[in-house]
Amino acid sequence: MDINTLIELVKKREGIKLDWTVEICGNSMMPLIHSGDKVLLEKLNSYQIGDVLVFYYEPQKTFIAHRLLLKYNGNLYCKGDNSFALEKVNPINVAGRVLYTLKDGGLIKLPAPSKDFISSSLKVNLEYCRLEYNKTKIKNSIVYQEYRKKYLDFE
Repeated sequence: MDINTLIELVKKREGIKLDWTVEICGNSMMPLIHSGDKVLLEKLNSYQIGDVLVFYYEPQKTFIAHRLLLKYNGNLYCKGDNSFALEKVNPINVAGRVLYTLKDGGLIKLPAPSKDFISSSLKVNLEYCRLEYNKTKIKNSIVYQEYRKKYLDFE
């Protein structure tokens, strides 16, 4: 079965509208999403904590796929699972949430993250801020080492 037929079957089975497909470049969402993976997006009016969003990030003038960790004062705050910094995102810049990745000719539905995962990811960002955005120090911190061992053990 070709991938387009598979996508149509999933759309019908789950009653969802998959708006578009995007190819990912970078490793900030590893091990969940790898560079070169294609993802299927669904555009919604609002998003939930834990959703992986594709959004236009104005400071870098590019689209990014990162996980929604906080909502505050009308803004969304996202971070890559395999990164340290939190991005402030205006909801109008969100292209959609990632529902599936296309891997090895099949569709894989993204699992929902645990509350512990969300909390741990936020702690990594807070530690990164505390360490004055020093990547060497955060990589060597106990907070990040525990997070990496528990959630990112992909090497």
